[in-house]
Amino acid sequence: MQQSLIYKIFISLLWLMASIVLCIIVWGLNKGFDFTDEGFNMLSFSKNQEDVWNFRPIYPLLCKLAGAFDPGILFFRILRLILLLLSSFIFSYGFIAWCRSTINYSYLSSFNFFYPVIFLSTLMSYAFSYQILSYNSLTLFLMQIITGLFFLITSFSRKGKSLLIKKIILLFFMGFFIGLLFLVKYPSAIILALLLTILFIIGTYSKEQKLNIILLYTCAAFSGLLFLALLLGAFFNSPLAIIKEIIKGSEYLPAHSLPFLLHLYWDNLYNEFIKIIFYHKIMYLCPILLWITLKFPYNKFFFIATIIAFTFIVKDVLANEYYEAGASHMYVASAIYRLMAIFCVLFLLLNIIDKSTRKIWTLVILNAKSFLSGLILLLLLPFLCSFGTANVPSIHIMQFVFSWVLIFIFLLYIYFSKLPFPNYLFLLIAVLLMLNVSSQIIHGYVFSPYRVNTPLTQQQFNVPELPVDNNMLFDYETSIFLKNSVEKLKHHHALVKGQPIISIYNYPGLTYLLGGYSPGNAWYFDSGYESYDNSNCFFDYT
Repeated sequence: MQQSLIYKIFISLLWLMASIVLCIIVWGLNKGFDFTDEGFNMLSFSKNQEDVWNFRPIYPLLCKLAGAFDPGILFFRILRLILLLLSSFIFSYGFIAWCRSTINYSYLSSFNFFYPVIFLSTLMSYAFSYQILSYNSLTLFLMQIITGLFFLITSFSRKGKSLLIKKIILLFFMGFFIGLLFLVKYPSAIILALLLTILFIIGTYSKEQKLNIILLYTCAAFSGLLFLALLLGAFFNSPLAIIKEIIKGSEYLPAHSLPFLLHLYWDNLYNEFIKIIFYHKIMYLCPILLWITLKFPYNKFFFIATIIAFTFIVKDVLANEYYEAGASHMYVASAIYRLMAIFCVLFLLLNIIDKSTRKIWTLVILNAKSFLSGLILLLLLPFLCSFGTANVPSIHIMQFVFSWVLIFIFLLYIYFSKLPFPNYLFLLIAVLLMLNVSSQIIHGYVFSPYRVNTPLTQQQFNVPELPVDNNMLFDYETSIFLKNSVEKLKHHHALVKGQPIISIYNYPGLTYLLGGYSPGNAWYFDSGYESYDNSNCFFDYT
């Protein structure tokens, strides 16, 4: 009775944090507006917007689907939240099924435990970026669905005709969603498709089965991709024309060439992932300490060493303020998850290399191939989602870091499975981690919102003079700025919705709020950005 009560208390705390964070996000949906990236995304969804960023065809596609409703900022913010609720649920379902087929079943491998963890980790994207639906949030949405389907397929360890049919259906949908991801961010889609193919090959049980199974899987996934291509050709645009536009539009992207990106990524990985362990020695000493304790039979040292290790980690979190986030705290807030990734990789390698600890893990892990393929996927996921973007990985991965949170919790669960009594210490650590995640979301979303001058609590003023999105609230200074902008435009000529406005000062959000569109491209670039300056007012995309 007492064990059940303690477990329910911990689970209730996880659901309480998830509920509080969700309520706060809903409360802030109509507050504040980022005039840069968020404004650019809203212009990309506009019907009249000429945009050379056609290497992401998802924008004109969504514009065509929702164009009749003329949706505004609030619509796309609500849509983003609904999509993430859906994708986190699908991913949770697949991941929990994979856990039950991979490790000895426990009450912790349950929806009540994992869904609030996955849901909160998914909402981490609100702590570091703007609220609107964008190619990043769509990438997160599709990646969660695709990987959730992958985990569900690999959880079917038994043979049988009914299970084979289920796998074919799930692979069909996986191919369909990979095709959608190609429309959103084609580098991520291509690399993910290749990685999943490799992981399927690794996870196949026997050499005799590999060729037949892979061919069957490939045909099923390709059928889903072909079905999407037929839908696009019938209602939107020819798939070949879309690919042609992607290639042509990519020529006008500043600083997106492959050599530049690889150089940028390597410099950032070296400086922010490798060097960071020399400044936070505790994050590689702790996994070594935990690995050593696994080599001995359970005793008091096991319990004491665990308490010491995580006390030092909590102390490091508090000392470096890793519980804060937002545009001005990105590097600080992201550091804890980079350190967690290093922690997990080191801990896992030590246990795989050492024979004595490897034997302990074999008692917990039911399917070693599935276990390793799943961990590889979770480890690489933030990098896959970030590849192709001219931002440093240490910052960009923070919108997709939910998978690293899961690895940390998953490996700790296996570590604590050695205990002869219920894993209250594990539950406590999981709650503390989710408390840190919740703190980062609230701090970054409410008190340090992305490129918004003041906290959301000060976004209280409506600007009814604006021709669009009168349901949005702004801070006092921004509301005065917008009112003055409207008055000046009316003073010179009539303010007509749909008029061309050039955003010379890189305020595409102002162009959108004033009811305009930007001829050529929503961003203004000078002659220093390769040939991209030609896209400003002079670009002919016919």
